[in-house]
Amino acid sequence: MRTLCIFWAMPAFPLVQALRRALVVVDVTVEEMVGIHFQRDEMIQTIKDLAQSGQFDALVDSHFWFDKDSPPSSFAELKPTLGRAGTPGADLIPELRGLGLDFVPKYQYSSFAGGSPLEAYLRNRSIEEVVITGINTDMCVLATALDSFYARFKTRVVNSGVSTFNGQIGQIDGLAAIKRYLCVGGSCDGVVGPDVYLKHNVPTILAQSHAKEERSPVTSRAGSSDLHNIRGRKSLVL
Repeated sequence: MRTLCIFWAMPAFPLVQALRRALVVVDVTVEEMVGIHFQRDEMIQTIKDLAQSGQFDALVDSHFWFDKDSPPSSFAELKPTLGRAGTPGADLIPELRGLGLDFVPKYQYSSFAGGSPLEAYLRNRSIEEVVITGINTDMCVLATALDSFYARFKTRVVNSGVSTFNGQIGQIDGLAAIKRYLCVGGSCDGVVGPDVYLKHNVPTILAQSHAKEERSPVTSRAGSSDLHNIRGRKSLVL
């Protein structure tokens, strides 16, 4: 009797399941970018490269947006003219419009705090890793990174994708604080360069869908007036 042997084809290397990740762009609005001079152009280019890399399962535009239906905010009381709904200054900067970022409103220094639906947005998409860019490194980016960590997301800040109106000193201090809280010993991947996501530019399903069809203004934000409903509120996705 012959013995039939069947061999299953196995990959030469074990397959590693990539984490589902989100790119979160913090406070890159027209009015807030006025005071940004330190690596401004590099930051904008890094955000664009990351958003178009195909390495993210969600793209988020998180910035202040206060209208009559917003939850109470100590930040809004502190700075009553910032992030006013319907004002040109409260919009995403033109350079980042049209990238398919979903708008999620922000009410405190942290994008997660004060009644923001950001965590619910991320959980609904099974996001495991949060990659943070935007401003200001030593304020809102830091606060957002800490809250992301507290919520038990793998959290990374891209060093060339963030900036601050406090210039190079504020950048150094902000990144140092993030490393201090998110890193253990001499090993740290809480602050990374953009090459971590750009060197292996393998498109994900999300990126392919972005390339094939334009996202609905009801579920994405391009910065134009058609993303405001009759009450002047931006469209957002939960």
